[in-house]
Amino acid sequence: MANGCWFSFVGVVPQLHFPIAHKQGAICKQRKRYTDKWNKCWKSCQQQAEPKLELDVTALEKSRAKYFREKRKLEQVVQSKRLEDVAQVRETIEQVTAQDPLFLLERKRKQYETLKLKGNNDEAQQVWKEIKWLKVRMPQFRLGGLWAGKTSQQSVETIHIHYQDVTLFAVKTSETEQGIAKGEIAFRCDISVDSLVDPEAPGSDLLRLGLERVIPNLGGIQRFNAEAQILVPVATGTEAEKPSFQQVAGKVPLMPQWTPGELIVIDERQIVFVWLTLGQYILFEKREEL
Repeated sequence: MANGCWFSFVGVVPQLHFPIAHKQGAICKQRKRYTDKWNKCWKSCQQQAEPKLELDVTALEKSRAKYFREKRKLEQVVQSKRLEDVAQVRETIEQVTAQDPLFLLERKRKQYETLKLKGNNDEAQQVWKEIKWLKVRMPQFRLGGLWAGKTSQQSVETIHIHYQDVTLFAVKTSETEQGIAKGEIAFRCDISVDSLVDPEAPGSDLLRLGLERVIPNLGGIQRFNAEAQILVPVATGTEAEKPSFQQVAGKVPLMPQWTPGELIVIDERQIVFVWLTLGQYILFEKREEL
């Protein structure tokens, strides 16, 4: 990590850290300085063929925990109508998010949409190049391809991941008796700021302990709210049926249904998907495609 930023470039180190300023208009001034330094960094990176981005995920996880704490604090001070505290908390949030490449990507996407609406196509195209450059250098956007993992029944589940903009889709490629059919979407996830999971959310410590059992030397992780398809019995009466992975021939017919899940990105070779309603998870590992 360099200069308070959670990502750095081999050969190019952007100076993207900002001190907190407690004056009116400080947020706008910080963002302008931030934008100017990003533009300078971007021009420098253009001179290199493939600058390598190194992401300090452990530091990033701590930063996002602080972001969520400050968001909760902001809600409290807004309700209390303490205007000076509101301004200070917002400035802190601005500083924290200015160091996060995912928030930078979000700003660039909004900038792109604004330019397109105004008809500034040349500028929009330049911003789009920056968006693509950022996406391919973050592990959560480098997950495309074939993955395999073992279910709790020790059967092998394989998926193929692809993207549509910032939405990740995992399509089931294995033929098993469990779960949805081959070719259906197993889970999907928006890789965006709005989908981030608070690293200090209830149960996070237990989750990490569980992951450390199967992933030696576990470092920082990135967590995103997601959705998964599971099979549930078709309603035949008034009593609700418990969701199930398995369809039993000759029994109650099952139908697919979307249910809350969580995508945990360890790195670009390991991910975990959690079916929250089922209390189950699968560790997927990247496989080479034939």
